[in-house]
Formats: sequence, C-alpha cells, structure tokens
Amino acid sequence: MNPRKTLLLAVAFIIFIGVSGWITERARQLDLPPGTGTDSDLVGSPAPDFTLKSLDGREVKLSDYRGKETVLVAFWASWCGPCRIEMPSLEAFYQSHHGAGVQVLALSIDDDPAAAQQYADQNKLPFPVLIDSDQQAASEYHVEGIPVIFVVDPAGKVRFAHEGLNPSLETVLTAELNSGGFAPRKGR
Repeated sequence: MNPRKTLLLAVAFIIFIGVSGWITERARQLDLPPGTGTDSDLVGSPAPDFTLKSLDGREVKLSDYRGKETVLVAFWASWCGPCRIEMPSLEAFYQSHHGAGVQVLALSIDDDPAAAQQYADQNKLPFPVLIDSDQQAASEYHVEGIPVIFVVDPAGKVRFAHEGLNPSLETVLTAELNSGGFAPRKGR
C-alpha cells in the first residue's frame, strides 16, 4: 500500500476515534438518569430578581409573583436540541398546573430575539417567553449549560434546580408539587 494512503487512513482513523469519543461523552452527559441534577448553590437561597421583556413587549419581573405563585424559571434557547426536546414537558406541566398557583417563565438566551419568537410562534408556547439575550439573568443564576430549571416558591426562595435534559421532568415536577410543594432540594 502507498505510504501516503496509509498515513491518510491512519489520520482519518484517529480523527474518527476522537470524534466518536467526544460524541459518546456528550451523549452520556445529556442522558443523565432521572433524578440527577445540578448542585446549584442557589437552592434554599432567595432567587435573584430579574426584569425582562417578554415576546409581546411586556416587562416581567420575577418579584411580581412573590406571595402569589410558584414560578418555574426555565433557561433555554431555540438552537438547543435538549431544550427543544424538553419543551413539550414544560408545556404539559404548565397546562396541568397553571391555574393552581404555578407559573412557567421561559427565559431565552438566544442572541437574536427573532429566533425565540419564531420558535415560540411555531410551537404555540402557552407561557411567557422572556428575552435574556445579554444573559444577565443567566449569569445571576450561575447558568453554565441549558436547559436548566429553577423552581422559586411564593416566598421568593429557590426550592429546586435541575440542569440538563430530564425525560421525566413533568413527572418529577408534578410529584414534587403534589408532595406539599418544593422543599429545599437540589436536583432529583
């Protein structure tokens, strides 16, 4: 065999092994078993307040919900595959619990608000979508990856946090809610 072809095959094989290893590791990270989550240092602490514009132009403040509702704060982006997979679970949770003192606020970190608008319109998202293009709120919540969810109780404390795709998210959130609310806990 030609030495040049042998070298090209060897390089291609090394690249293939490297890419395969990276894909396997990313898949492992995204495929966390239900019940795993983030060890957010915010759990049990007052939730950082934010004021953001919604897609319909309203200013929404987290503190406006204080004393009224439990708020699920979900950081996402239209380009994020795991976020897109998780969104139907958020919609189902919202549809089931919205009238019972639970609100969902979806904070898009898309650079272009038009991308979030397009996704929200195409998918008929029923809850408020807020724009955090400069990622100020994401920074306050120490968001390092998406999707990530924080549950803020009516007193304004973070009671639950989960980072990463959780295929049983709706079930976990509903069970937590039905067990008497969200006691301070990290991931689940």
